[in-house]
Amino acid sequence: MLLVLVVAGLGFFAAATSTAGRIGSRRSLLARPGDNRDVDPFIVSACHGTRYPEVCVSSIAADPRSRQGFTSPDQIISLAIDLASQSSSRSFNLTAGILDRAGGNKNLTAASTDCVHVLGFAINRYEKLRRLGLSIAVVKDFEAWLSGILAYQYDCFSALGYVNSSTEVQRVMLQVNAGMDLISNALSMADAWALYGDNVSSWKPPPSKRELSLGRTGGGEVPVEDLRPSGWIQLEQQRKFSVVVGKSGSFKTIQEAIDSAPSNSKERFSIYIQEGIYDERIYVSDSKSMIMLVGAGARKTIISGNNYVREGVTTMDTATVLVAGDGFVARDLTIRNTAGPELHQAVALRINSDKAVIQSCTLEGYQDTLYSHTNRHYFENCTIAGTVDFIFGNAAAFFSNCKLVVRPGRTGIYTSMVTAHGRIDPAQTIGFVFHKCSVETSEEFSGGAPKKLHVYLGRPWKMFSRAVFLDCYLSSSVDPQGWLAWKGDFALDTLLFAEYESYGPGADASHRVSWSTQLNPSQTSAYSAQEFIQGDGWIPKP
Repeated sequence: MLLVLVVAGLGFFAAATSTAGRIGSRRSLLARPGDNRDVDPFIVSACHGTRYPEVCVSSIAADPRSRQGFTSPDQIISLAIDLASQSSSRSFNLTAGILDRAGGNKNLTAASTDCVHVLGFAINRYEKLRRLGLSIAVVKDFEAWLSGILAYQYDCFSALGYVNSSTEVQRVMLQVNAGMDLISNALSMADAWALYGDNVSSWKPPPSKRELSLGRTGGGEVPVEDLRPSGWIQLEQQRKFSVVVGKSGSFKTIQEAIDSAPSNSKERFSIYIQEGIYDERIYVSDSKSMIMLVGAGARKTIISGNNYVREGVTTMDTATVLVAGDGFVARDLTIRNTAGPELHQAVALRINSDKAVIQSCTLEGYQDTLYSHTNRHYFENCTIAGTVDFIFGNAAAFFSNCKLVVRPGRTGIYTSMVTAHGRIDPAQTIGFVFHKCSVETSEEFSGGAPKKLHVYLGRPWKMFSRAVFLDCYLSSSVDPQGWLAWKGDFALDTLLFAEYESYGPGADASHRVSWSTQLNPSQTSAYSAQEFIQGDGWIPKP
């Protein structure tokens, strides 16, 4: 039996209003949807900065805590987050009930397990938000984490959509969908506060059209060579590790070493993995923070798995290595999924960690090699190899000096897509940024890549998909159109697929699809590691 969570209904708002005064008189609840005459004008103005203003106004005005009034943006945003948190907890309890009653239905069990899994991550992240406390100084962290929470809620909704065969599942999907609106509104208000300041009457909802969203990316030209975090220094080889894994080490398996680490630590726990092939699936749980895996070299230390999607097994379940603990670092090793190109989705590395660093690693797979799932990730000097959508997910990820290598795919298939980003809301501060990377083909193509091979930089997995290539080398295998539609005209007006100073035989922009963008110099600063993932504050230095 799964633990059922009890929603306290306090948290953010209690802290945010502890010293706040009262403004105005008590307000009555909404008379009817869309009638805001009796609602605190502060609520109406703040909710104007969201995508779902009627839901925003009605949910906040209906909460008794709103009757004391608001004196600052952090108070109303905190209440909005608390309402979203309660909704996510209700969704968790309902999906846990479905799982308990799934019986021998493998697909229903898999879908509801995914829901419990990701909504559990969401609830843990809400708790971290509470502990952090909302202020303008940390609003970027709030935006990053709420972006991930929204992705988790959508993941659950999507999973249930594949098994929507009963009134119970339909009822739960309605609850999960309603929760997405609440999360989106809280995220939009945080975004508006960061952009427009304390005057809520100036707040605007996040733009959904590409042209308008590009207008928010100004800030001046930044030389391409400065797009990495300033002061980045290579991580030093540690002479003393917390534990060693291998034939002569204190542990024989990597998982045992990870399990031995203290929980919720703020200190680095470093694990040296000796040369060898480790045939094991690894899970760095949410409680195992600050884990660092160091191999003997990408060609010497190899973590290998072969799980793939089939009945009762979802994409989330296939990862050879799954990382949820924050502050994760991996370097000098290979993570692979050997399931092969004929077996569809098979993830090598899935990351839900916030502020994760992957350096000098090789990630090998075929379809869906790297699942950069949620939160903020930094990759440097890595090789990532695959066939279809081999870098995908809902994270804010920055790739610097990485090789993106296209491998031979399924028999008779000569189309490869490098990225598939899953941004579902224009307020989400997520996307994939590639800086000084290369797109090339694998040596596995005997005699070189066939002329009929068409490689595309990406396709829009979700409505607001975002992928940006800055000063990247594009080989001749890259199709002149550059980017591929998902289906019909889906997302073509709302995605952001952009390049800046691409070079190489595949870089000619004259034949790019009309819905892609060639950035001008003044737009590049929004996609620096400092701005996009706040990298200066957390990428490790010696």
